[in-house]
Parts: sequence; structure tokens; C-alpha cells
Amino acid sequence: MKLKYGLTKRQLEAFNYIKSYIHKYGYSPSYQEIMMANNYKSKSAIHQIVNNLEKRKWLKKIPGTARSLTLAA
Repeated sequence: MKLKYGLTKRQLEAFNYIKSYIHKYGYSPSYQEIMMANNYKSKSAIHQIVNNLEKRKWLKKIPGTARSLTLAA
């Protein structure tokens, strides 16, 4: 089910968490932290959500780097 801005509820929740984490700490959360904060059962679900957010140009990933998520501007 699509919601605001063409994102699903889960995508929007994950994006908002990532955005607030980056603003608070200056770097992105790990997939494990995103999983725990949003009560997901597996990191593969987070991986899929992050990939979809990247495809939609909401996030960028720096290949080969830990905590590599950045907000797309």
C-alpha cells in the first residue's frame, strides 16, 4: 500500500528513522539498528527497504563502506 510521497508505510518509517539518526549522530545507522528500531524480524527486510529507497532517489549508498547511507538531496 502506497502512502505519502509514493512510499509504503515501512519505507517511510525506515527513512524517517535513518534521517533522524543521521541528524543526531552525523552518520547513518547500521542495518541492525534500523531493524531493531522499527521492530523488523530480519536484516533482509531492511536491505530490501533501503534498496527501494535508493532506487527512488531518497537515499544514496557509498559502496564498500560501513554505515554508508546518506540522504539524497
